[in-house]
Amino acid sequence: MEKYFAHGKLLLSAEYMVLHGSQALAVPLKRGQELHFYKDKKRSDKAQIYWRAYDWEGNIWLEANLDKSNFNILHSNDMIKAETLATLLNACPNPFWEDDVDYRFETHLQFDRSWGWGTSSTLVSLIAQCTGANPYQLYKLTFKGSGYDLACATAKGPILFSLVDNKPYVVDVQFNPSFKNDLFLIYLGKKQDSLKSIAQRSRPDNDQILRASELTQVMLNAKGPATFLQAIIEHEALLSNYLGESSINDTMFKPYSNVTAKSLGAWGGDFALVHCTDSAILTQLKRDFNPVFTWGEEIQSKA
Repeated sequence: MEKYFAHGKLLLSAEYMVLHGSQALAVPLKRGQELHFYKDKKRSDKAQIYWRAYDWEGNIWLEANLDKSNFNILHSNDMIKAETLATLLNACPNPFWEDDVDYRFETHLQFDRSWGWGTSSTLVSLIAQCTGANPYQLYKLTFKGSGYDLACATAKGPILFSLVDNKPYVVDVQFNPSFKNDLFLIYLGKKQDSLKSIAQRSRPDNDQILRASELTQVMLNAKGPATFLQAIIEHEALLSNYLGESSINDTMFKPYSNVTAKSLGAWGGDFALVHCTDSAILTQLKRDFNPVFTWGEEIQSKA
């Protein structure tokens, strides 16, 4: 058996804008997805690919059997997801596939699929790691995002990500804020479809794209919470103006004093980054939202 691992992800800045050239700050997570890979003597006349995907509670959420010769789906409990899987596997390098051999793949998620932490990006990364495929070429076949999530899958720590001439440009950075003990990841309970959210948006103007990059740099280089939080507030205002939507500071987190929140990823759901120094307010947040994670629990940092 061979084993592979890919990190989950969170985008801390430049959501939406990163698709149009903004520099974004992103972090890999300690949790991710594992792939277990086996080769066996074929069980029937035709060699097959057996795929089983397990959620973080150990339950199968996707199973598919494919004809290895042409990647046709022989059986699946979810044909739409199986078709995406078949597309990915069909694009893998031919030398990977041997004759007269069955292939068995098992994926094991370490987080809830509803959290938006990268079920798809970790899958692409794992298939690429296992088969030697180009991960970004696989990604473009099936997903329309910037690719920052794919970069996070194999990153050792925080990264700056941008698209330069429509190609990913990734820089490893140190981002381990001194005030991290006051930063929390709070699930908002409203899973968003990032691809649909992206498709519904027009291109931001050049000033908005540039400002998102500037705020990314301020967040990255902030020496204390005051500078970081001011950048968050300005970033939320920038996105609020672009999207025509109210910031979560003005809606979901308005009842909580001395709290500053920032949407992460597609607006309106998934997770928020929250700064809170008041233990009583934090206790209330934990009553009202579930789950609530500390920065140190989930963020993969080199420092």
